[in-house]
Formats: sequence, structure tokens, C-alpha cells
Amino acid sequence: MKSYFPSESSAGFSLPTKYKEKISTLPKHHGWRVNADFYHYQGFWCYSFFLEGIMKSQQHFQAQSGDIILSSAPKTGTTWLKALTFAIVTRHHLMTPPILYSQLCPTNVFPCWKEPKDAFISLWHFICKLAPQEEEHVPLEAALDMFCKGISQYGPYWDHVLGYWKASLECPERVLFLKYEDLKSDTLHYIKTLADFMGCPFSLEEESEGVVQKIMNLCSFETLSNLKVNKTGMHRSTTPLATKNDVYFRKGNVGDWKNHLTDEMVHRVDQITEQKFSGTGLMFLQP
Repeated sequence: MKSYFPSESSAGFSLPTKYKEKISTLPKHHGWRVNADFYHYQGFWCYSFFLEGIMKSQQHFQAQSGDIILSSAPKTGTTWLKALTFAIVTRHHLMTPPILYSQLCPTNVFPCWKEPKDAFISLWHFICKLAPQEEEHVPLEAALDMFCKGISQYGPYWDHVLGYWKASLECPERVLFLKYEDLKSDTLHYIKTLADFMGCPFSLEEESEGVVQKIMNLCSFETLSNLKVNKTGMHRSTTPLATKNDVYFRKGNVGDWKNHLTDEMVHRVDQITEQKFSGTGLMFLQP
């Protein structure tokens, strides 16, 4: 498998000069992968080859009134949320369904977040799976240290979450704020919540016919992870960022951090979470 984080000189990958010059002036820090630095841009950390897309989007992207934007920090339920929203809005085989966008950048319209310790463990496993076999993985302790200091893809994680939380309070009719653990514990309820928010609620007839349950089953971890395309397919297959689809699926569980983190690590993350979220109205339940 090709490295997910190639250097800028990799074959077929080169940043346009205007972006390269701007990125070269940004503060940087070594990332979670060998030879891949994070760059600090507008308050968040990001790899250089994703920054080009972010800068282009800021300059040229114009959302339309009917667009739906799914936003989340990396490894917080993004793949599942994309499947659910697509299944909901296309269940009637509409010729012109709303346009769905998915992005991991801070503050934009349809956020999903995960308990910080689980978010970290999911991200660490993801980065390790992406690395070529010959590349040494970043130790858990080193990755956690950077995570707690805010140095992670699109981090600080807590600021990422808070940005969307505040946006949902200011514009509740435009921003639906979801938590992965809630989505897992009461999936049927939140599928209906998603449908209502997107303007395509389920009819009483659909509910009586079990359509909500069918969508939940169709988009379950077991179903998605066992699809042929997700077992053998590639994401960005024609680019230097080609990635096997199966790396996006690990366990889909809640509370896996208990199998990896020491009491000291747990205390450190929980302390930051309490400091960051205190007084914001953003409550989190300990799984």
C-alpha cells in the first residue's frame, strides 16, 4: 500500500507555487508519521497536502441553500454518518437529491464528535494502519502527548468540537450537533432526527413498514465493513494518497480506550476535556 502521507516531491503530487509559498511560512511540527509535518493554519494543525484543498475551498467554494455538509474530526464516525445521510436522502430514489459534502475541517454544518479518549485511540490505530510495514509506528505515548498538546490532524480536537458546538447553539436550524456515543446507543431515534433536520422526514407509513430499521441495518458496521468495495477497494485510487478502504473500519465500538490507556493517560485527557468544556454547556457522558 502506498503511504497515505507522501512527501511533496512524490510522483504525481506537487503543490502549486502560490500555496507552497504560503504554507512554507506557517509554523510546523513533526506529525504522527515519518517525514510528514503538521502546519499550523488559522488555529489548527494540518498536513500540507490537505492545506491546498482547504485554501482553494476558502477562495472558491460557495454552498447552496439545499446543500448538506457533514463535518467531523477524523475518526469520529464520519464513514457511518455519510452512509446514514446518503441512505436517508436517497431512499425515494430522487433524481435530484440534496448535494452531500463531507469534510474534516473545523467549523462548517453537520458535526459529529466522539468522546476524546475514544477519538484518540481510533485516530492512532488509523495512522498505524496507514503506515507501510517498513515504517516505524508512532508510539502510543508520543501520539497521546501530541494529541493533548493539540497537535493532531485538524486539532486541537477539543477546539474542533467546541467550534461546532457553539455554531449549533447560534444556528440550531442550520447546524445539527451529534455525538457518536448517542448515535450508537439510540440509532433509530437519531436516524429520524437526521431525516427531520435534512427536510426529508419519515412518514408514518414508512415507519410502520420498518424503513428506519432497514436503513439502520443497511448502514451498520457489520454491513458496511463486509461490502466488497470496502474490503478490496481503494480511496483516491489514482492519486499518491491512495488508501485501502478497509483501513476506515476497525471496531466501531464505544469505550475501546479502556484497553489501551493507563490511569495516568485517562486522567490527563479527562482533565483537558473538563477544562475545555467547562461552562460551555457541552456535557459528555463517560462511556
